[in-house]
Amino acid sequence: MTDDTTNIEQSRAAADCPNERLVMRDLRQRFAENAEQFDALMVEMLSENDRLRKLYDALIMEVATKHPGESRHETALRYIRNAENRNSHCEAQSA
Repeated sequence: MTDDTTNIEQSRAAADCPNERLVMRDLRQRFAENAEQFDALMVEMLSENDRLRKLYDALIMEVATKHPGESRHETALRYIRNAENRNSHCEAQSA
C-alpha cells in the first residue's frame, strides 16, 4: 500500500469513530458561531486602518519639501522632534 492509500484509510477510520465525528461537529459549529463575529471585527479593523492611513497621509503631505537623503516620513519626524525640543527648551526657561 502507498502512503496516500494508508492516509486515506486512516482518515476514513477516524471519520467512523463517534468521538472524532463529535469533535469535528463541535469544531464546525464553533467556527460557524464565531465566523460572523470575526467578519465584523475584520470589517471594523479594515475601516480603522483606512481612517488611520488617511490621517497619516494628510500629515506626511504637509511636508512641502523633504530633505535630500530623507523620506517624507523622516523629514516630518525630524520637524516634529525639533519643534518639540524647542517647546521643551522654552518651557524650561520660563519656569
